[in-house]
Amino acid sequence: MLYVLENNGVYGLTKGQFSASADVGSKSKRGEANVQPPIDPVLLALSLGATFVARSFSGDKAQLVPILKAAVRHNGFALVDVISPCVSFNDHDASTKSYRYTRDHYNDVAPVDFVPLRREITAETTDTAVVSVTMHDGSVVRFDAWRRTTIRRDRDAAYAYVREHQAARRSRHRSAAHRRERGRHAHRERDASTVPLVDCRIEATLPRERSAVRS
Repeated sequence: MLYVLENNGVYGLTKGQFSASADVGSKSKRGEANVQPPIDPVLLALSLGATFVARSFSGDKAQLVPILKAAVRHNGFALVDVISPCVSFNDHDASTKSYRYTRDHYNDVAPVDFVPLRREITAETTDTAVVSVTMHDGSVVRFDAWRRTTIRRDRDAAYAYVREHQAARRSRHRSAAHRRERGRHAHRERDASTVPLVDCRIEATLPRERSAVRS
C-alpha cells in the first residue's frame, strides 16, 4: 500500500489556513505566523512501523520519480512525503513551503535511483547453435557459442576465419567493379552521355537525328 502525502502546509480549500504540517514561524499570505508545532509525516510513519518512508520535492523530478516507482513496488506500507508548494496560498516569500524556500533549503540525503528486482535469467548453450534469450523487457539477446569456443580460443580457426572473410570481401569488390565496367561499356556502345541527367542541356537528352535538325 502506498500513501503519497502532498505536503504544502496549507488548507487551500479554506483559503489558506495553516495545516497540521505547517512549520513554526511560517507566515500565511495575510502575514500571520504559525505558532503550532507541526506533525512531521516522516517521523510519524517511522514511529508507526511503516517499512518504506521517503521525503522528496515536487520540483525535483529526477529524485521523485524513482522514489515513487520504488514505493509502488514495495511489499508493505509505504509513505512518501512530497513537499508540494501551493501556488495559490502558500508560495510567497514568508512561507517555508514555497518553491524558493524549498529550493534554497533542499538537501539530498543520498543519490536516489530505482533498479527493480527481477528473477535470474539462465539459458542452456551449445557449441553450434545460436541461443536466443528473452530479457525482462521483451528484448532478445542472441549468443553465438560456436564463435566463442572456436574462434576466440583457437588461433588457427581465428586465422582461417579472417582469411575466409577477406576472400569473400575481395570477391564482392570484383563483382562491383565488373558491374561498373559493364555500365561504362554500355554508355560507349549506345553513344550515351555520361553527364548526370540533372546537369544535361535539353539538346543532349534528344535523339541524335532530332538534335542535328535543331542545330
